Amino acid sequence: MRNIKETAVLREVPGGAEEYAGTGESLARAVKRLGWRAEAVFARTPLIDPHLPETSDLDLLVVGDAEDFFPERLSLGSVSPAPRRIDLIWLPRKNLDDVRDLARLGLVGHRVLSSEVVSDRTGYATQQRTDLHTSFHDPQIQAQRIAGFLEMGFLTVQEVGVTWQYPALALFWLHMAYAACLAAIIDGAGAYCPNVFTRPFDSVRRAEAATNRDLESSIIEALHLHGEIRLMTESLRNIYEVVSRSFPEPTWPDQMRQLTRYEYRYFASRTELEWRIRVAEEMSRRGSHPAAVFYLRFWAYALARLPMVSQRALERVDVSFVRPSRAVLPDLERLCPEILDDLTLVLGGGDRLTTADVTDSLDLLYLMREQTLAFLGTQDLRFPDSKTWRPYEVPTTVPEMH
Repeated sequence: MRNIKETAVLREVPGGAEEYAGTGESLARAVKRLGWRAEAVFARTPLIDPHLPETSDLDLLVVGDAEDFFPERLSLGSVSPAPRRIDLIWLPRKNLDDVRDLARLGLVGHRVLSSEVVSDRTGYATQQRTDLHTSFHDPQIQAQRIAGFLEMGFLTVQEVGVTWQYPALALFWLHMAYAACLAAIIDGAGAYCPNVFTRPFDSVRRAEAATNRDLESSIIEALHLHGEIRLMTESLRNIYEVVSRSFPEPTWPDQMRQLTRYEYRYFASRTELEWRIRVAEEMSRRGSHPAAVFYLRFWAYALARLPMVSQRALERVDVSFVRPSRAVLPDLERLCPEILDDLTLVLGGGDRLTTADVTDSLDLLYLMREQTLAFLGTQDLRFPDSKTWRPYEVPTTVPEMH
């Protein structure tokens, strides 16, 4: 096994600063605790986020015998100095075997290639990472991967069409569409953005440099990324109290996919919620208020999914945790109406959003999509069959003529 203490990952960690204390020890303890379950461990670089030194956790990607890309929190217990929190995603060994296919899988390749190997029992993961780098930058594979980001943008804009009656949620879908544009730009520029769908502002400067456009201001304006963090966190806690009390982890039907079960446990954790709130507070305190608002909105949506996923389990229906299988507002009005005011406050930033606000945001999004496609064209990445982004139009029933 590679000596963790000698990795380049640890050499990037500043010495002496109190907020970095225990980082190396936390990483070593994490690898030891994973033990035989981990064939290899990758760690995000830099190991500690320099923009969030107080709350930065250690992001690990663990190769092992897993069915899917499962999220998990790894507890290190109580030691001194206080350990860093360990956030890990399981990377199934079967996926590492086919690096060309892995390179097509959205942000997974971004995550692997923006990480360093810190433990590798056989050396296989290290070699596969090298091969992944080659496949990742293959023009055909890159175009397929970027097409996946654009498809996500298309699908989230479609969701707006069944959410017009709830403008705050309709606007949330557009958060994902704007992030999809950033992912396409960053990928097209040959860089990595593994957390773009929860922390897009980590990547926006690089996207602006690539396109020579002011994207940040447009995104902040379009998504109404303001609001008082204190009020938003109060609402998040209110939502959590209701859903945790009324919707504990269900008895899962056999057909429910394992990833949905893992994500349910992950997002249903009170400890996880409090940690995410601390992260957002540090973001805001260090001058990244729009980023904090974006971050908390994703968490609010995840909490709102708990009642819906619980109900689908009761109905013995297999669903994705993140992507709804039915219109969200009718589900929440039936299952958990008491969270709607708090959810609206977080998703809308305290504004009384209207359909006109959502339409304005869509107009700015369409412009950003065109800018994205134009930039990709300069990189010889073209998508002639790219779908038109428009909200889904619910069919109207035409009465029969007799």
